[in-house]
Amino acid sequence: MERLYVTFEGPRTSEDGVPVAGFVAALQGVQGAMRLMVQHLAGSQPVSGRPSRPLQDQGALRVSLIRQDSVVLELPLDPMPDGPGDADTYGPRAFDALANWDGSENSTLPAAVTGKFYGIPSKLPDEMRLWLGDSENPRRTEVKRINRARTLKSQAEEAILYGSLKAVNWHTRTAELHRYGAQHVPLRFDAELDDDMRRLATRHVEVRGDGRFDENDNWASVRVEKISGAPVGKPFDLDAFLNEPNPRVFDPEKVVTIDLTDEEWESFHRAINEGRDACLRQTPD
Repeated sequence: MERLYVTFEGPRTSEDGVPVAGFVAALQGVQGAMRLMVQHLAGSQPVSGRPSRPLQDQGALRVSLIRQDSVVLELPLDPMPDGPGDADTYGPRAFDALANWDGSENSTLPAAVTGKFYGIPSKLPDEMRLWLGDSENPRRTEVKRINRARTLKSQAEEAILYGSLKAVNWHTRTAELHRYGAQHVPLRFDAELDDDMRRLATRHVEVRGDGRFDENDNWASVRVEKISGAPVGKPFDLDAFLNEPNPRVFDPEKVVTIDLTDEEWESFHRAINEGRDACLRQTPD
């Protein structure tokens, strides 16, 4: 059975062990990298929540052994459950891609995958080093600490976003853009936008500016250059709806079903409810 090895090295590591935060970060980072690599090979774009069940099964790892000659985690690929599937080679291919990673930011691995590895060392003491592989593997790769600010800067691009303006702080000139069904976006603004931010606080807005992504392709921050009230749609005309000569009716023959995990369904249901509630609260300018 194929195995990935993660090795922690540093002064007295074998005697004192590894911080719990670093241990958990290593497990989550390698597991996250594995699942993202499977999604990449399957041609599936990473999205919020869990991937589909077949891709989850192919990217699952387990802990089989912990050795204490430094501290080494042994992570084999979880056996696939019995059943048909066309994607039954993604798991081993993703596994090999991670095992052969050269440790560079410019490798053939997707940036989101390497980002999972680079997120681990920040949870470890400064004197501790992290390796993908063990001392018996001559090709083992060090997972180095990188300057996250430099990585974010290289991903800067124009941002045009919509959502509710929340948590406006005029002392620090920061705020949050709450988007329905998506992660909140931290905002920064300059003094010339003080009046606009005060006037539009809690409103549904359009934000334009310079945005940067984190290693998971979420907006890490946006510097606001322009902000304006965004329309929330026309008032609902009940009479026109009831008197529509050609109403759209439910056709059970045209139903399209989708397979969602419990977590994905909860996220979808929450987004629908938040959008509905927000529309009920908002009124057009």
